[in-house]
Amino acid sequence: MKLTHILVHGLLTAGLVISFAGCAASTGSGTTATPEPTPTPTPTAAAYPMPDLGPSPAPAVLTEEGIEQLRLESVEAQWTRVLVRYPGAARPETQFAGYLAGDARLQAMRDCLETHNVTISESRSGWEADAPIVSVGPDAQNQEEAVGGFICMTMYPFTPVPAPTDAQLGYIYDYLTQFIVPCYQANGVARADDAAAPTREFFIANWPNQNWFPSPDIAMVDSPEWDAVNDACPPTK
Repeated sequence: MKLTHILVHGLLTAGLVISFAGCAASTGSGTTATPEPTPTPTPTAAAYPMPDLGPSPAPAVLTEEGIEQLRLESVEAQWTRVLVRYPGAARPETQFAGYLAGDARLQAMRDCLETHNVTISESRSGWEADAPIVSVGPDAQNQEEAVGGFICMTMYPFTPVPAPTDAQLGYIYDYLTQFIVPCYQANGVARADDAAAPTREFFIANWPNQNWFPSPDIAMVDSPEWDAVNDACPPTK
């Protein structure tokens, strides 16, 4: 009975709409009803079967000593990058103010960079102009700004994370080659670099300098179809 009532109601409603449309078309003014605009169809993407890669390997566990070692190594690496651009730069005295997260770090970095007159670079959570800001860092335009950026990055560094293990890198390689690449191909996605994947062993041994990662061409990312493709071919699992 419930289904019958629904069908009858639908037919009656359709009949009323047709009757009213006919009345509107036959008014004395001789005008006809303006047709409703045809809605733009929502882009869709072809689904690709997810391979059975098993559980994602657990990351390595860092000790307090390991975290401090990574922080110090990061400081040295950042200063080396300054010297590559400005070999004559004098290394300033710096201090470590602790690990901050979320809005606290964003504001602390912004205040520090503004204090040292450093041009600020913002990273957002998406491509939209109003997407939430997730990272604030230096965009040094000269030597003074490069040194100031070094001071702020040393004062408020990101919390160190362990390097991916061989097992994790192998899992990433399998995910990229067995799912991402064929999923992009199934949806006709042009890649920024269409080079063939290296061997699994090379990928693991040379990470993060393996010089291969199947990223979509920027034109695809800017297209209306990208959201559907990104849902069908998520870059991470």
